[in-house]
Amino acid sequence: MTGHFIMAPPPMPPPLSILPAGSMSLVLPQTPPTSHNTWELPSEQVEKPKSQSAMHWGHIAIFYLVQQMHRWERFIFQFDKQFTSMSALKSITGNAPLLKEFDISSSEPAFYAEWPWLPNASPTSNLELPSLKTLTLQYAPFKWNSPMLRTNLHTLNLRALPTGHLPLDRILSIIAANPALKELSLNFHGALPAILPLTPTPLPELETLTIGGHYLLSGLVDTLILPRLRSLTLDIDARESIEDIVTGMLTRSGKPAVEHLSVGYSPGNTSAHFYYSPGGMLVTSWTTLLRELPQLKTLQLGGTALEPLLGALSGPDSDAYSGPGQPAWAGWVCPILESLSLRNCHAHNDGVQRLVGMVGGRNNTGGGGGAGSGNTNTNGTPAQIKTLELYECTSLGADVIEWLSKHVEEVVCTEPTYER
Repeated sequence: MTGHFIMAPPPMPPPLSILPAGSMSLVLPQTPPTSHNTWELPSEQVEKPKSQSAMHWGHIAIFYLVQQMHRWERFIFQFDKQFTSMSALKSITGNAPLLKEFDISSSEPAFYAEWPWLPNASPTSNLELPSLKTLTLQYAPFKWNSPMLRTNLHTLNLRALPTGHLPLDRILSIIAANPALKELSLNFHGALPAILPLTPTPLPELETLTIGGHYLLSGLVDTLILPRLRSLTLDIDARESIEDIVTGMLTRSGKPAVEHLSVGYSPGNTSAHFYYSPGGMLVTSWTTLLRELPQLKTLQLGGTALEPLLGALSGPDSDAYSGPGQPAWAGWVCPILESLSLRNCHAHNDGVQRLVGMVGGRNNTGGGGGAGSGNTNTNGTPAQIKTLELYECTSLGADVIEWLSKHVEEVVCTEPTYER
Protein backbone atom coordinates (compact mmCIF):
# COMPACT_ATOMS: atom_id res chain seq x y z
CA MET A 1 0.00 0.00 0.00
CA THR A 2 1.35 3.41 -0.87
CA GLY A 3 0.07 6.90 -0.32
CA HIS A 4 1.42 10.18 -1.57
CA PHE A 5 -0.09 13.46 -0.55
CA ILE A 6 1.24 16.88 -1.57
CA MET A 7 -0.20 20.01 -0.04
CA ALA A 8 0.58 23.64 -0.57
CA PRO A 9 2.26 25.34 2.39
CA PRO A 10 0.02 27.24 4.80
CA PRO A 11 -0.54 30.89 3.87
CA MET A 12 1.40 32.22 6.90
CA PRO A 13 3.93 29.67 8.15
CA PRO A 14 5.41 30.30 11.60
CA PRO A 15 8.87 31.92 11.75
CA LEU A 16 10.57 28.65 12.67
CA SER A 17 8.71 26.53 10.12
CA ILE A 18 10.90 23.98 8.33
CA LEU A 19 8.46 23.53 5.46
CA PRO A 20 10.08 24.00 2.03
CA ALA A 21 9.06 26.97 -0.02
CA GLY A 22 7.39 24.75 -2.60
CA SER A 23 5.15 22.06 -1.16
CA MET A 24 4.78 19.64 1.69
CA SER A 25 4.80 15.91 0.97
CA LEU A 26 3.47 13.18 3.24
CA VAL A 27 4.35 9.66 2.15
CA LEU A 28 2.86 6.61 3.83
CA PRO A 29 5.30 3.72 4.36
CA GLN A 30 5.25 0.71 2.08
CA THR A 31 3.17 -2.26 3.23
CA PRO A 32 5.31 -4.52 5.44
CA PRO A 33 5.70 -8.08 4.09
CA THR A 34 3.54 -9.61 6.83
CA SER A 35 0.64 -7.18 6.66
CA HIS A 36 -1.36 -5.18 4.16
CA ASN A 37 -2.16 -2.49 6.74
CA THR A 38 -0.28 0.79 6.52
CA TRP A 39 -1.88 2.19 9.63
CA GLU A 40 -0.49 -0.28 12.22
CA LEU A 41 1.79 0.80 15.04
CA PRO A 42 4.87 -1.32 15.80
CA SER A 43 3.80 -4.48 17.62
CA GLU A 44 5.62 -3.57 20.83
CA GLN A 45 3.50 -0.42 21.11
CA VAL A 46 0.17 -2.15 20.58
CA GLU A 47 -1.94 -3.46 23.41
CA LYS A 48 -5.24 -3.61 21.55
CA PRO A 49 -5.86 -6.07 18.69
CA LYS A 50 -4.06 -5.04 15.53
CA SER A 51 -7.23 -4.68 13.50
CA GLN A 52 -8.74 -2.29 16.04
CA SER A 53 -5.59 -0.16 16.26
CA ALA A 54 -5.26 -0.13 12.49
CA MET A 55 -8.83 1.04 12.12
CA HIS A 56 -8.30 3.85 14.61
CA TRP A 57 -5.07 5.07 13.06
CA GLY A 58 -6.50 4.95 9.56
CA HIS A 59 -9.46 7.11 10.48
CA ILE A 60 -7.27 9.50 12.46
CA ALA A 61 -4.81 9.97 9.58
CA ILE A 62 -7.53 10.57 7.00
CA PHE A 63 -9.37 12.89 9.40
CA TYR A 64 -6.36 15.19 9.72
CA LEU A 65 -5.65 15.06 5.99
CA VAL A 66 -9.24 16.03 5.19
CA GLN A 67 -8.89 19.06 7.47
CA GLN A 68 -6.20 20.30 5.07
CA MET A 69 -8.10 19.73 1.81
CA HIS A 70 -7.89 23.42 1.02
CA ARG A 71 -4.11 22.91 0.67
CA TRP A 72 -4.12 19.66 -1.33
CA GLU A 73 -2.33 19.67 -4.67
CA ARG A 74 -1.95 15.92 -5.26
CA PHE A 75 -3.71 13.05 -3.46
CA ILE A 76 -2.48 9.59 -4.48
CA PHE A 77 -3.50 6.51 -2.51
CA GLN A 78 -2.84 3.05 -3.94
CA PHE A 79 -3.38 -0.29 -2.19
CA ASP A 80 -3.28 -3.94 -3.15
CA LYS A 81 -6.00 -5.38 -0.89
CA GLN A 82 -8.80 -4.24 1.37
CA PHE A 83 -7.66 -2.99 4.76
CA THR A 84 -9.41 -2.44 8.07
CA SER A 85 -9.73 1.32 7.90
CA MET A 86 -10.56 1.56 4.20
CA SER A 87 -13.92 3.11 5.02
CA ALA A 88 -12.04 6.18 6.26
CA LEU A 89 -11.63 7.19 2.61
CA LYS A 90 -15.34 7.94 2.33
CA SER A 91 -14.82 11.02 4.52
CA ILE A 92 -12.87 12.69 1.69
CA THR A 93 -15.33 15.37 0.74
CA GLY A 94 -15.36 19.12 0.44
CA ASN A 95 -13.72 21.78 -1.69
CA ALA A 96 -10.12 21.48 -2.84
CA PRO A 97 -9.32 24.61 -4.86
CA LEU A 98 -5.63 23.71 -5.40
CA LEU A 99 -6.10 20.00 -6.17
CA LYS A 100 -4.52 19.06 -9.51
CA GLU A 101 -4.39 15.26 -9.28
CA PHE A 102 -6.56 12.71 -7.45
CA ASP A 103 -5.78 8.99 -7.56
CA ILE A 104 -7.44 6.18 -5.60
CA SER A 105 -6.35 2.81 -6.98
CA SER A 106 -6.95 -0.73 -5.76
CA SER A 107 -5.46 -3.86 -7.30
CA GLU A 108 -8.66 -5.82 -6.73
CA PRO A 109 -12.37 -4.98 -6.60
CA ALA A 110 -14.30 -4.81 -3.35
CA PHE A 111 -17.86 -4.20 -2.25
CA TYR A 112 -18.62 -0.61 -1.29
CA ALA A 113 -21.72 0.71 0.39
CA GLU A 114 -22.88 4.20 -0.53
CA TRP A 115 -19.89 6.48 0.02
CA PRO A 116 -20.54 10.23 0.36
CA TRP A 117 -17.09 11.14 -0.96
CA LEU A 118 -15.87 13.35 -3.80
CA PRO A 119 -16.39 10.92 -6.73
CA ASN A 120 -19.96 10.27 -5.50
CA ALA A 121 -20.88 13.92 -5.01
CA SER A 122 -24.33 14.95 -6.14
CA PRO A 123 -24.47 16.76 -9.50
CA THR A 124 -26.21 19.65 -7.73
CA SER A 125 -23.52 20.06 -5.09
CA ASN A 126 -21.42 23.23 -5.15
CA LEU A 127 -18.13 21.35 -5.35
CA GLU A 128 -15.09 23.52 -6.09
CA LEU A 129 -12.29 21.68 -7.92
CA PRO A 130 -11.15 24.35 -10.40
CA SER A 131 -7.57 23.04 -10.73
CA LEU A 132 -8.26 19.30 -11.12
CA LYS A 133 -6.74 17.97 -14.35
CA THR A 134 -5.81 14.34 -13.59
CA LEU A 135 -8.26 11.81 -12.14
CA THR A 136 -7.65 8.09 -11.57
CA LEU A 137 -10.21 5.77 -9.97
CA GLN A 138 -9.30 2.07 -10.11
CA TYR A 139 -11.91 -0.20 -8.54
CA ALA A 140 -13.29 2.73 -6.56
CA PRO A 141 -16.94 3.87 -6.45
CA PHE A 142 -18.02 6.89 -8.46
CA LYS A 143 -21.16 8.41 -9.98
CA TRP A 144 -21.25 9.15 -13.69
CA ASN A 145 -22.66 12.65 -13.10
CA SER A 146 -20.42 13.66 -10.20
CA PRO A 147 -18.95 17.18 -10.62
CA MET A 148 -15.52 15.63 -10.01
CA LEU A 149 -15.75 13.85 -13.36
CA ARG A 150 -16.76 17.04 -15.15
CA THR A 151 -13.94 19.51 -14.57
CA ASN A 152 -12.56 19.48 -18.14
CA LEU A 153 -9.85 16.99 -17.22
CA HIS A 154 -6.67 16.41 -19.20
CA THR A 155 -6.16 12.82 -18.00
CA LEU A 156 -8.95 10.43 -17.00
CA ASN A 157 -8.42 6.81 -15.92
CA LEU A 158 -11.50 4.88 -14.82
CA ARG A 159 -11.66 1.17 -13.98
CA ALA A 160 -15.19 0.59 -12.75
CA LEU A 161 -16.22 -1.92 -10.13
CA PRO A 162 -17.71 -5.16 -11.54
CA THR A 163 -21.07 -4.08 -10.10
CA GLY A 164 -20.91 -0.72 -11.87
CA HIS A 165 -23.09 -1.23 -14.95
CA LEU A 166 -23.72 2.06 -16.70
CA PRO A 167 -25.68 2.67 -19.90
CA LEU A 168 -23.36 3.48 -22.77
CA ASP A 169 -24.72 7.01 -23.23
CA ARG A 170 -23.86 7.88 -19.62
CA ILE A 171 -20.30 6.66 -20.08
CA LEU A 172 -20.10 8.79 -23.22
CA SER A 173 -21.42 11.79 -21.29
CA ILE A 174 -18.38 11.54 -18.98
CA ILE A 175 -16.13 11.75 -22.04
CA ALA A 176 -18.07 14.60 -23.63
CA ALA A 177 -17.87 16.63 -20.41
CA ASN A 178 -14.06 16.72 -20.72
CA PRO A 179 -13.30 17.96 -24.26
CA ALA A 180 -9.71 18.92 -23.34
CA LEU A 181 -8.72 15.31 -22.61
CA LYS A 182 -5.25 14.27 -23.75
CA GLU A 183 -5.23 10.77 -22.19
CA LEU A 184 -8.31 8.60 -21.67
CA SER A 185 -8.47 5.10 -20.22
CA LEU A 186 -11.80 3.36 -19.55
CA ASN A 187 -12.42 -0.20 -18.37
CA PHE A 188 -15.96 -1.38 -17.62
CA HIS A 189 -16.56 -5.09 -17.06
CA GLY A 190 -20.25 -4.42 -17.32
CA ALA A 191 -22.17 -2.00 -19.51
CA LEU A 192 -25.77 -1.53 -20.60
CA PRO A 193 -27.17 -0.48 -23.97
CA ALA A 194 -27.57 3.24 -24.48
CA ILE A 195 -30.79 4.85 -23.32
CA LEU A 196 -30.33 8.07 -25.28
CA PRO A 197 -28.89 8.17 -28.82
CA LEU A 198 -25.11 8.33 -29.07
CA THR A 199 -23.76 11.37 -30.87
CA PRO A 200 -20.35 11.99 -32.49
CA THR A 201 -17.96 13.25 -29.83
CA PRO A 202 -14.80 15.13 -30.86
CA LEU A 203 -11.77 15.18 -28.58
CA PRO A 204 -9.40 17.45 -30.48
CA GLU A 205 -6.49 17.12 -28.01
CA LEU A 206 -6.65 13.39 -27.23
CA GLU A 207 -3.44 11.50 -28.02
CA THR A 208 -3.79 8.29 -25.98
CA LEU A 209 -6.94 6.14 -25.87
CA THR A 210 -7.38 2.88 -23.92
CA ILE A 211 -10.73 1.07 -23.92
CA GLY A 212 -11.26 -2.28 -22.20
CA GLY A 213 -13.98 -4.57 -20.91
CA HIS A 214 -17.53 -5.18 -22.12
CA TYR A 215 -18.18 -5.60 -25.83
CA LEU A 216 -20.68 -2.73 -25.87
CA LEU A 217 -17.76 -0.32 -25.33
CA SER A 218 -16.91 -0.71 -29.00
CA GLY A 219 -19.87 1.64 -29.50
CA LEU A 220 -17.86 4.36 -27.77
CA VAL A 221 -15.06 4.03 -30.29
CA ASP A 222 -17.65 4.31 -33.05
CA THR A 223 -18.62 7.79 -31.80
CA LEU A 224 -15.20 9.35 -31.15
CA ILE A 225 -13.43 11.81 -33.45
CA LEU A 226 -9.72 11.94 -32.55
CA PRO A 227 -7.65 13.97 -35.02
CA ARG A 228 -4.50 13.90 -32.85
CA LEU A 229 -4.58 10.26 -31.77
CA ARG A 230 -1.14 8.65 -31.41
CA SER A 231 -1.77 5.58 -29.25
CA LEU A 232 -4.76 3.20 -29.36
CA THR A 233 -5.26 0.25 -26.98
CA LEU A 234 -8.32 -2.00 -27.21
CA ASP A 235 -9.05 -4.89 -24.84
CA ILE A 236 -12.74 -5.23 -25.60
CA ASP A 237 -14.70 -8.48 -25.61
CA ALA A 238 -15.16 -7.98 -29.32
CA ARG A 239 -18.32 -9.19 -31.07
CA GLU A 240 -17.62 -7.44 -34.37
CA SER A 241 -14.69 -6.98 -36.67
CA ILE A 242 -11.81 -5.17 -35.01
CA GLU A 243 -10.75 -3.73 -38.35
CA ASP A 244 -14.17 -2.11 -38.85
CA ILE A 245 -13.96 -0.46 -35.41
CA VAL A 246 -10.45 0.89 -35.95
CA THR A 247 -10.69 1.90 -39.60
CA GLY A 248 -14.04 3.60 -39.02
CA MET A 249 -12.60 5.70 -36.20
CA LEU A 250 -9.50 6.57 -38.28
CA THR A 251 -11.62 7.67 -41.23
CA ARG A 252 -13.86 9.89 -39.07
CA SER A 253 -10.78 11.43 -37.46
CA GLY A 254 -9.04 12.35 -40.71
CA LYS A 255 -6.42 9.56 -40.63
CA PRO A 256 -4.36 10.60 -37.58
CA ALA A 257 -0.73 9.44 -37.40
CA VAL A 258 -1.21 6.53 -34.97
CA GLU A 259 2.16 5.21 -33.79
CA HIS A 260 1.05 2.59 -31.26
CA LEU A 261 -1.69 -0.04 -31.63
CA SER A 262 -2.51 -2.71 -29.05
CA VAL A 263 -5.43 -5.15 -29.38
CA GLY A 264 -6.24 -7.86 -26.82
CA TYR A 265 -2.66 -7.80 -25.54
CA SER A 266 -2.87 -6.99 -21.83
CA PRO A 267 -1.42 -9.68 -19.52
CA GLY A 268 -4.23 -11.64 -17.94
CA ASN A 269 -6.65 -10.46 -20.60
CA THR A 270 -9.63 -12.80 -20.49
CA SER A 271 -11.15 -11.62 -23.72
CA ALA A 272 -8.48 -12.82 -26.13
CA HIS A 273 -10.58 -15.84 -27.09
CA PHE A 274 -13.33 -13.52 -28.28
CA TYR A 275 -11.11 -12.51 -31.19
CA TYR A 276 -11.92 -15.93 -32.64
CA SER A 277 -15.32 -16.51 -34.16
CA PRO A 278 -16.69 -19.97 -35.07
CA GLY A 279 -15.46 -19.48 -38.63
CA GLY A 280 -12.09 -17.93 -37.80
CA MET A 281 -10.73 -14.49 -36.93
CA LEU A 282 -12.80 -11.39 -36.33
CA VAL A 283 -10.12 -9.55 -38.31
CA THR A 284 -10.89 -10.57 -41.86
CA SER A 285 -7.90 -8.82 -43.43
CA TRP A 286 -4.82 -7.67 -41.58
CA THR A 287 -3.60 -6.01 -44.76
CA THR A 288 -6.74 -3.83 -44.91
CA LEU A 289 -6.35 -2.78 -41.29
CA LEU A 290 -2.59 -2.20 -41.22
CA ARG A 291 -2.62 -0.31 -44.52
CA GLU A 292 -4.53 2.41 -42.62
CA LEU A 293 -1.61 2.79 -40.18
CA PRO A 294 1.43 3.91 -42.23
CA GLN A 295 2.99 5.69 -39.22
CA LEU A 296 2.74 2.69 -36.89
CA LYS A 297 5.91 1.98 -34.91
CA THR A 298 4.66 -0.37 -32.18
CA LEU A 299 2.18 -3.23 -32.68
CA GLN A 300 0.92 -5.42 -29.81
CA LEU A 301 -1.61 -8.19 -30.44
CA GLY A 302 -3.13 -11.02 -28.45
CA GLY A 303 -5.28 -13.99 -29.39
CA THR A 304 -4.85 -13.95 -33.15
CA ALA A 305 -3.51 -16.52 -35.58
CA LEU A 306 0.10 -15.94 -36.65
CA GLU A 307 -0.14 -16.82 -40.34
CA PRO A 308 -2.53 -14.09 -41.62
CA LEU A 309 -0.81 -11.39 -39.58
CA LEU A 310 2.74 -12.34 -40.57
CA GLY A 311 1.64 -12.74 -44.16
CA ALA A 312 0.46 -9.12 -44.19
CA LEU A 313 3.76 -7.93 -42.71
CA SER A 314 6.05 -10.10 -44.82
CA GLY A 315 6.06 -8.36 -48.17
CA PRO A 316 4.64 -5.65 -50.43
CA ASP A 317 0.90 -5.57 -50.93
CA SER A 318 0.20 -6.44 -54.54
CA ASP A 319 -2.85 -4.17 -54.52
CA ALA A 320 -0.89 -1.13 -53.33
CA TYR A 321 0.24 1.45 -55.85
CA SER A 322 4.02 1.67 -56.23
CA GLY A 323 4.46 3.46 -59.53
CA PRO A 324 6.44 6.57 -60.49
CA GLY A 325 6.96 9.03 -57.67
CA GLN A 326 6.34 6.38 -55.02
CA PRO A 327 9.17 5.03 -52.80
CA ALA A 328 10.32 1.47 -53.39
CA TRP A 329 8.79 0.35 -50.09
CA ALA A 330 5.37 1.89 -50.79
CA GLY A 331 3.70 -1.52 -51.07
CA TRP A 332 4.66 -2.59 -47.56
CA VAL A 333 2.17 -2.17 -44.73
CA CYS A 334 3.50 -0.36 -41.65
CA PRO A 335 6.79 0.56 -43.36
CA ILE A 336 8.33 2.12 -40.23
CA LEU A 337 7.27 -0.60 -37.76
CA GLU A 338 9.99 -1.09 -35.14
CA SER A 339 8.42 -3.23 -32.41
CA LEU A 340 6.18 -6.30 -32.72
CA SER A 341 4.78 -7.99 -29.58
CA LEU A 342 2.48 -11.01 -29.66
CA ARG A 343 0.74 -12.83 -26.81
CA ASN A 344 -1.19 -16.12 -27.06
CA CYS A 345 -1.00 -15.99 -30.86
CA HIS A 346 -0.92 -19.58 -32.06
CA ALA A 347 0.53 -21.01 -35.25
CA HIS A 348 -1.59 -23.50 -37.17
CA ASN A 349 0.48 -24.48 -40.22
CA ASP A 350 3.56 -22.57 -41.32
CA GLY A 351 3.55 -19.84 -38.68
CA VAL A 352 7.20 -20.30 -37.71
CA GLN A 353 8.31 -20.21 -41.34
CA ARG A 354 6.32 -17.03 -41.92
CA LEU A 355 7.87 -15.45 -38.84
CA VAL A 356 11.36 -16.15 -40.17
CA GLY A 357 10.32 -14.86 -43.60
CA MET A 358 8.90 -11.66 -42.16
CA VAL A 359 12.06 -10.91 -40.18
CA GLY A 360 14.23 -11.78 -43.17
CA GLY A 361 12.25 -9.51 -45.47
CA ARG A 362 12.19 -6.49 -43.16
CA ASN A 363 15.62 -6.83 -41.55
CA ASN A 364 17.64 -7.26 -44.73
CA THR A 365 21.20 -7.70 -43.49
CA GLY A 366 22.65 -6.18 -46.63
CA GLY A 367 20.70 -2.90 -46.35
CA GLY A 368 22.15 0.16 -44.77
CA GLY A 369 18.80 1.71 -43.94
CA GLY A 370 18.24 3.48 -40.71
CA ALA A 371 16.09 1.31 -38.52
CA GLY A 372 17.16 3.43 -35.63
CA SER A 373 15.92 6.60 -37.28
CA GLY A 374 12.74 5.05 -38.62
CA ASN A 375 13.93 5.41 -42.24
CA THR A 376 13.65 2.64 -44.77
CA ASN A 377 16.51 0.77 -46.32
CA THR A 378 17.95 1.98 -49.60
CA ASN A 379 17.26 -1.40 -51.19
CA GLY A 380 13.50 -0.90 -50.97
CA THR A 381 12.70 -2.75 -47.76
CA PRO A 382 10.99 -1.01 -44.83
CA ALA A 383 12.53 -0.11 -41.49
CA GLN A 384 14.02 -2.93 -39.50
CA ILE A 385 12.22 -4.63 -36.64
CA LYS A 386 14.22 -3.76 -33.52
CA THR A 387 12.10 -5.53 -30.88
CA LEU A 388 10.33 -8.88 -31.26
CA GLU A 389 8.39 -10.36 -28.34
CA LEU A 390 6.40 -13.61 -28.37
CA TYR A 391 4.71 -14.68 -25.15
CA GLU A 392 3.18 -18.17 -25.08
CA CYS A 393 2.59 -18.20 -28.82
CA THR A 394 4.24 -21.29 -30.26
CA SER A 395 7.36 -23.35 -29.75
CA LEU A 396 10.09 -21.96 -32.03
CA GLY A 397 13.05 -24.14 -31.19
CA ALA A 398 16.51 -23.07 -30.01
CA ASP A 399 17.86 -22.81 -33.56
CA VAL A 400 15.09 -20.43 -34.68
CA ILE A 401 15.50 -18.26 -31.58
CA GLU A 402 19.24 -18.09 -32.21
CA TRP A 403 18.65 -17.02 -35.80
CA LEU A 404 16.14 -14.36 -34.76
CA SER A 405 18.55 -13.01 -32.15
CA LYS A 406 21.16 -12.46 -34.86
CA HIS A 407 18.78 -10.38 -36.98
CA VAL A 408 16.74 -8.50 -34.35
CA GLU A 409 18.27 -6.29 -31.67
CA GLU A 410 15.98 -7.53 -28.88
CA VAL A 411 14.17 -10.87 -28.87
CA VAL A 412 11.98 -12.18 -26.04
CA CYS A 413 10.29 -15.55 -26.36
CA THR A 414 8.38 -17.70 -23.85
CA GLU A 415 6.86 -21.03 -24.86
CA PRO A 416 3.22 -21.92 -24.29
CA THR A 417 2.53 -23.46 -20.87
CA TYR A 418 1.40 -26.76 -22.34
CA GLU A 419 4.76 -27.19 -24.13
CA ARG A 420 7.01 -26.50 -21.14
